[in-house]
Amino acid sequence: MKPLTLADLPSPEEFLRQREGVRRRVMEVKARRRVAVGPVATFVFENRETVRWQVLEMCRVEGHVTPEKRLEELAVDNEMLPEDGGLAATLFLELDGEALLRKWLPLLVGVEESVFFRFGGREVRAAFEPGRHKEDTTSCVHYVKFAFTDVERRLFAASEVTLGTDHARYRHLAVLSAETRDALVEDWR
Repeated sequence: MKPLTLADLPSPEEFLRQREGVRRRVMEVKARRRVAVGPVATFVFENRETVRWQVLEMCRVEGHVTPEKRLEELAVDNEMLPEDGGLAATLFLELDGEALLRKWLPLLVGVEESVFFRFGGREVRAAFEPGRHKEDTTSCVHYVKFAFTDVERRLFAASEVTLGTDHARYRHLAVLSAETRDALVEDWR
């Protein structure tokens, strides 16, 4: 997927004027790209629109108005985009409150290493960003990417698709809705 550039971003002033409309649109896009897997794991599949929102919001919150600072943010957030022909997701461990964090984060060390898609008799495992967990605890946010062959992309588009984890302490599956699968397939066009 083509990385975002400064030309893809409105000025900070223009973004403030557009922000509410852009936010509503991105929430609609994310709703079709969100998949809950089990009780605490949610995946949001990223594309240029979701990452553009991330860049704009981070620049707004951090006060990045100079081209140099905005380029720094682009460099970081462009890493969330999938490679051509692939998919990328942010994995959120949705844990509300200190008690749940203390319970789940030690149990889920390495969960990002256990993510896969199954479809059409194939399994595609996720590559993951290293360094998101320590020996005894993990982060609430992980980034995973999937690489597909041409054949796998065709099978994915025409099959029932399951997203899952086979972590020793977190084994869950979710079948993607046709709407979600089709939104992801659209990324390859």
